[in-house]
Amino acid sequence: SYAAVRLDTRLGCWRNHVKAHPMLNVAIAFAVAPSIGVLLAALLIMPMFGEFSGWGLYFGFGLFFAYPCALVVGLPLYLIAKRLLGSLQVWHCILGGAVSTLPGLYFVLAPENTLYFQRTWLMNTTLALVTGAMSGAALWVVMRAMRSNPSIEATNNGG
Repeated sequence: SYAAVRLDTRLGCWRNHVKAHPMLNVAIAFAVAPSIGVLLAALLIMPMFGEFSGWGLYFGFGLFFAYPCALVVGLPLYLIAKRLLGSLQVWHCILGGAVSTLPGLYFVLAPENTLYFQRTWLMNTTLALVTGAMSGAALWVVMRAMRSNPSIEATNNGG
């Protein structure tokens, strides 16, 4: 029908725009990846603490730290690594995601000097590093999916 062709034409223009502007791919990936990593971490935390009703609190608290860390540390790290290495492997993104959590860890853990902190710092640090690593892996998957999407390739090749 005419509406389907028109919608496909509009999507085709969007696909061409995304493919033509690689920085738009980076922006989309950095907008999506931290929330995926935090969501996976929140789902991991629930069984650990037995609080299935509190996943929203973990998710919201995680997002509060994940996005600033991703934008302040992760994005510059990604751009530098991309420039130096050319193409990035999944382990580059996983390592970059874990490294980008370090400033957030400092702000969360540094002011604490309580008994609770002394008992939980290792678990909190591990959880933050795993969350960053999952976000880095999600970044790589999102970037790869946008780069190798057959519909984008067909649109660009006139198919």
